[in-house]
Amino acid sequence: AFDKNIGTSETIIYAIITKYSDNETNPLKATLNFYKHWTNLDKTTIIRTLKNLVEKGYINKHEEVINNTKTCGYSSNYYKLLNEKNNG
Repeated sequence: AFDKNIGTSETIIYAIITKYSDNETNPLKATLNFYKHWTNLDKTTIIRTLKNLVEKGYINKHEEVINNTKTCGYSSNYYKLLNEKNNG
């Protein structure tokens, strides 16, 4: 059963990550605009929601820096579902 202590935004974002990722070969790599398109949430809410899911142990975040530059245009975040929450 899903954790009843997480909010609606968290549930929606988690469902999107579940739908569009394959944890073994292809963690979801998505922009804030991708989440905004599918949720109609503002960017601040999306960032806060992703952070909450990481802190609560539902997803893992991996930052990637390209060409030694960490900026919005050149860095990507990968989000991967964590197995212990998937079985739960």
